[in-house]
Amino acid sequence: MTISEPTPKAVPATDEARIGIYICHCGSNIAGTVDVGKVTEFASKLTNVTIARHYMYMCSDSGQALIKDDIEKLRLNRVVVASCSPRMHEPTFRKVCESKGLNRYLFEMANLREQCSWAHMHEPEKATQKAMELVRMSVAKARQLEPLPLMEVEVKPSALVIGGGVAGLSAARDVAKRGFKVTLVESRPVLGGNLAKLHTLFPSGKEAFEVIHPIIKDVLENTNITTKLGAKLVSSQGFIGNFKVTLSEQPEFVNEKCNLCGECWKVCPVEVPDNSNFNLTTRKAIYQVPDYLSQGASSKVVVDPEHCNKCGKCADACKANAIDLDLGPKESEVEAGSIILATGFDSFEPTGIFLYGKNPNVLTLAQLSRILNNDGPTNGELFNPRNGRKPSSIVFISCVGSREDPETPGKEESGTPARTYCSRVCCAAMAESANMIREKYPDTQVYVLYRDFRAFGKGQEELYRKSRENLVKYIRYTSEKPPEISTKESSEEEVKPLVVLVWDDLIAKQVEIPADMIVLASAMVPPQGETELGQTLGVTRSRDGFFLEAHLKLNPLSSVSDGIFIAGAAQGPKDSCDSAAQGSGAAGKASALLAQGRVPIESSISFVNEDKCGGCGICEGACIYGAIEMKKLEGTRFKRVAHVIEALCKGCGTCGAGCPSGAITMKHFTDKQLTEMIKAAI
Repeated sequence: MTISEPTPKAVPATDEARIGIYICHCGSNIAGTVDVGKVTEFASKLTNVTIARHYMYMCSDSGQALIKDDIEKLRLNRVVVASCSPRMHEPTFRKVCESKGLNRYLFEMANLREQCSWAHMHEPEKATQKAMELVRMSVAKARQLEPLPLMEVEVKPSALVIGGGVAGLSAARDVAKRGFKVTLVESRPVLGGNLAKLHTLFPSGKEAFEVIHPIIKDVLENTNITTKLGAKLVSSQGFIGNFKVTLSEQPEFVNEKCNLCGECWKVCPVEVPDNSNFNLTTRKAIYQVPDYLSQGASSKVVVDPEHCNKCGKCADACKANAIDLDLGPKESEVEAGSIILATGFDSFEPTGIFLYGKNPNVLTLAQLSRILNNDGPTNGELFNPRNGRKPSSIVFISCVGSREDPETPGKEESGTPARTYCSRVCCAAMAESANMIREKYPDTQVYVLYRDFRAFGKGQEELYRKSRENLVKYIRYTSEKPPEISTKESSEEEVKPLVVLVWDDLIAKQVEIPADMIVLASAMVPPQGETELGQTLGVTRSRDGFFLEAHLKLNPLSSVSDGIFIAGAAQGPKDSCDSAAQGSGAAGKASALLAQGRVPIESSISFVNEDKCGGCGICEGACIYGAIEMKKLEGTRFKRVAHVIEALCKGCGTCGAGCPSGAITMKHFTDKQLTEMIKAAI
């Protein structure tokens, strides 16, 4: 499937190379430390350098035009740009070279920003000297550069979307609308994700179901979309344009004969927390999917395979013979040209924090949202379903599990890094819930204990002001003096009343607040299984555990694995509006890839000299991208040699470093090129 274009005509020998050097000021990022004029003068005297220039911003349109003009007028056959990281602008300057007929691999880049000016900002003289050395090394390599064939791969015109929340649904719908086939995979038995369980959305005040249900309806009615519920990705192989993944699908234990009589769950002995209500209530291991979640379920009654003990009582009680517990999971293969990860988030369970899990009157913000929901366990009425009490005083506490100090005690022992990030949606969600409570229950006192109120989105500042008008009491606390929760002695009550102690900075005094209900704004965290999924697909994660974009500014929504895109809260905490927008954005990128038919791939990859290869297989085990496989050498009976899958290779060089026979070299980073750079350095 890899297609190589004819190799361009060879560039003249080393002594005939005509090199242009362009040194960027990068505003003051480089020029503020490095004397770019001095570096340019030094570069102009190097062997084979035809022209050396410096400019304020080489990546600008005018900077690019400067290079294009010199390639044409001075007949340059190699270009060196000394500026920022190649990760940021190497593709930009490669396109500049190609626009004037120069092979993209006759371009070399020196990093004078991250590796020089930023690293030595207090040593300008030494930084300038180092910049000269970096430029000299790049010129030495440029003399040895060779044109490489430009390669392409065919693209299968279909997409795989992992995650059935608002981001995944938006992505699947938008790709399918463009005429491509889509497979939508959701691990739960229903679509809608976290959004389907929430109440109103800020700042619009719309009911969550008004937003999510029309999207679910569009997805289910689109014939281009195949929905797989209760399915998980277990393995993946292939590359951009040609992915082949294996899915494990849970069986449908309850078939279409089910008449919803309810006898099955009445006799089920297993009772577990109901995650559709954020564990406020319980359900059986076989249960009826709530009406607000039933869209997308193949049957309204489902079996939870994680908790079912296969006792068979439900099947015995079913007079319609609709239950078969002997079924097992099945595997299926899906081929796709692109993959969109929209796995969403989980709500942090703050067990043991502020008495959560110990006192039934301590809830999370997500649980309060379910209580206020008309489809929730209390039909929208404000009382605690755990004890049936209506609170007269509610205290919200922000940043529970978010914005933690990196040196948080006990984190090292737990093996979980501190969640230093902000979860972004909590502040506005607290204000929205506080407003609803004050307007519907004006006798209920509401307090918000916050560290910093971050109303960054559209309409969120107005939401905050409205809550102040509704007499919601805000008290700021610091991480050094967090709130303390205690209980009052009471002989009459089984659950002792709660008291919140908080230091109020405004009056410089500790305040005591009696609370019937404490609501914790807990963090948004990556879902369970994110690590395994990332490893299976070769997608890296940031320190906070969410999937990492290739580049925040220049390549958002794309992962480091070509052809795999990221959308919604899979990339980091965000609200439903941003998640839906990112789902559509990822769909646009995936569709653009699918529409091309063929896409270019990197040519600076590994090359195996089959005559030298001993067939030991060390390189195959060393390659983290699965880009090397052992194959029988054509024309021989037994000899096995390493074979590079060009579309998977990232040119990292690990295979070459481990090869005991020196049979593997790296195109664009050959031994000769690197040797010349070393000679220039010393």
